[in-house]
Formats: sequence, structure tokens, C-alpha cells
Amino acid sequence: MRKRITMYGVEKMAKRKGSLKRSYVIMMVLPILVCGILTIWFSYHRFTGSIYNEIEKELKNSAYTFLGTYERLRPGNYEEMKSQNMAALMKGSELVARDIKLLETIKDDTGFDVSFFYGELRYVTTLENDEGQKYVGSATNSVIRKEVMEEDKAHFYNNVKLEGEEYAAYYIPLHNTGDKVVGMLEFVANAKGVKKTVNKAVFPIIIITAILMVICGTIALRYAAGIINAFQKINSFLLKVEKGELSGEIDPRTKNRDDEIGQMSKTAMSMQKSIRQLVELDALTQLYNRRFGDKNLKKILGKVGTEGIKASVCIGDIDFFKKFNDTYGHDVGDEVLKEVARTLRKSMAGCGFVARWGGEEFLLVFDKMEVEDAAAKLETILDDIHRIEIVNGEDILHINMSFGVASACVDGKVDASDNVLKRADNLLYYAKEHGRNQVVAEKQDTTEE
Repeated sequence: MRKRITMYGVEKMAKRKGSLKRSYVIMMVLPILVCGILTIWFSYHRFTGSIYNEIEKELKNSAYTFLGTYERLRPGNYEEMKSQNMAALMKGSELVARDIKLLETIKDDTGFDVSFFYGELRYVTTLENDEGQKYVGSATNSVIRKEVMEEDKAHFYNNVKLEGEEYAAYYIPLHNTGDKVVGMLEFVANAKGVKKTVNKAVFPIIIITAILMVICGTIALRYAAGIINAFQKINSFLLKVEKGELSGEIDPRTKNRDDEIGQMSKTAMSMQKSIRQLVELDALTQLYNRRFGDKNLKKILGKVGTEGIKASVCIGDIDFFKKFNDTYGHDVGDEVLKEVARTLRKSMAGCGFVARWGGEEFLLVFDKMEVEDAAAKLETILDDIHRIEIVNGEDILHINMSFGVASACVDGKVDASDNVLKRADNLLYYAKEHGRNQVVAEKQDTTEE
């Protein structure tokens, strides 16, 4: 009788043990499942928002840069010219349609399509359908017309539709004399590419997260602590990426795991690298772009203020760059920019950093260097620039540059970044006005206190 009771008790305990194990596994898997879904949802929406924010900035910067250049290139009012068979848009005395090659160059350089509207109609555009027909004559919708033209405000939209295609677009109102709004400038990016980028980055995370959930469910009792810890590190990394912190690293113990978590880490870091290239680098030269160059400059100036180190700031400009484009074409102009960028990057190694500041201008920041030392280094860099040879058919092209370099400090105190840049730019202007092909350095007060 006692034996039967004992056996009965063991069988009951075994059943209870199995039930507890299942419950414990469910309790482990369910939170992971919920957290995984929320993380994917949160990451997807935050990442999408971050991408659209960056696209808005790029569209805005490109649009305003182009508009400023175009206003100087084609002064005068926008006017509609009509005849019996056609209607065209004039800018001053010139047809805007004649500048389509310029717009196509902007599209090639930035990846953004450009359109000019007069009233609500699109008169000149690089947008075209699958048959290569441009969307000339198409009209904008009432919302855009009201918010941009009637309210006279620039606007960004991430869901503009045209012939079934969805675009992210930035609109700037166009003004004539008297500040009258007569049309709009439109810079657009195809939203299909944006969504593809987001899906491509997020889809592996979804798949790998699902696989990890299954693994965690089967080995929860043995590996729960390690897996949860790994998830926390990856999640922390992704949250930093979503906030724009693109220089972080995943713990090597997590990244080097020989399982799906390790693969997720590599995918996340690959995604971080892709975003970093999109956000920080200039597409043509692969140098830091203006946004990141300004950010890095402020970081170095902060060190100058807190740690007392020295720094010098230089603005460089390719002499007569417009002649390269006008004489040999934009392909040669692009090659000049690439070769100059390659030389500057190589020459600045270990000295600081270089960024493309805009057009043919470059920002060079010399970390831990006085102006005199930076100027001497720039003379060497100028010699390196002179040795560049661009072969174009039978022609061998050489390049000259002008540089203006200023100290990060004024009267022993670190100056604001805008002021430092202005002083360097003034020195560059002086170099341009006094012969070009030279380095003009800011004079330093050597009087001891």
C-alpha cells in the first residue's frame, strides 16, 4: 500500500514538473514575443521617421542651394509666355526649359528630381514616366497649392502621388518683384526607394528576431539570462541608432556569438554603417558632408574650450572650377572634385578631418595645430594638389586651390563655430581677390600677457 502511494506521488510530481516547465517556458517566451514585436514595430516607425527626416533635410538643403544659385544665374521675374500652340515659363529673358540640362545635372548629383511650377502647373521638370515622357503640364493638388503658394511657406510632404507613384517632396514658393508668389520649386525623391531601404534594413531583423524567439522558447531554462542580456544590448544599440548616435559599437561578446544573435548584431551594425554613409558622407566625394562637418567642427571647438587644445579651421576652394564644367563638361568637373577630395583626405590623415562644404568648397579642420603649423601643412597640401593630373583626351588638366585658415581662438578664448568659419571664409575671399592659388593665414598676436 505504501509502495502504491509512493509511486502515485512520484507520477503526480512528474506531471506537475512537466506542467511547471511548460508554464515557465511560456512565461519566458511570451514577454520575449511581446518585446520582440514591439521592438520591431518601434524600430520600423522610428527608423522610417529618421530616414524621412534626413531626406527632408537633404531635399531642403538641395532645393535652397539650387534656388540661390539659379536666382544669381537667371535674374529677373518668372513669367508665363503663351502662343497659339504652346505655353512656356520665362525667368527674366531666358526660357527655364533651356536649363533642363542643369536640372538633369542636379538630378544626377543629388538623386532628386526637380520641377518648376508657375501657378499650379508644372512647366519644367526632370520627372518622367516609364516611356520617358516628362510630366510637363501636370498640376499640383489643392492642399499643396494652399499651404505653399497661398500661405507662402516652404513645405515637406512624404506622400505626394503622381501617376500612381509616391514621392517625398519639398516645395519652395517662387517670388517675383513685390514678393508676390507666382509658382513653386519642387525637389522630390521617389518614396519607393525609401520604403525599400527601410524594408531591407528591418526585414532581416524581423526574421532573425522570430528565429531567436523560437530558440529562446526551446532553451529558455538554460540560456534565458544570456539571451535576454544579448537582446538588451542589441536593443540599446538600435535605440541609439534611432536617436542618431551612429558611432556606437555592439559588445564584442554579443557581436561575435556564432548564432542568430551574432548575425543580428552584424546586420544591425551593417544597417548603422549604411545610415552613417547616408547621413554623414557626401555622395560624390565620399568625404564628410556639410552637416557632419559642422557637427565635427563644433565637437573639436568644444575640446578646445574644455581641454585647452589648439585647433585651426580652413576653407578651401578650387580655383576657376566653373571653367572645368563649362569647358570640359560636368563629368570632368566631377572627376576634379573626386581627385581633390582623395588628395585632401590622404593629406589630412592624422591632422584632423576634411569635409565637402558645398560645390567646390572644402572644410579642413586641423586638430591640435596652431595657424602657423596649419598654414605650413596647407602649403604641402597645395603642392599635392598641383601634382594632380586629369587626363581628358589629349588634354592634361591641372588644378589650383585657394585656402583661408583661421585660429579656433580669439584673444585666447575659443570662438563660436559660425565666427571661425566666417573668419576663414574672409581669408579665402582675400586669397581669391589677390591672385588665387595660395594659402592666406590669419595673423596671430604673439604679444605675451
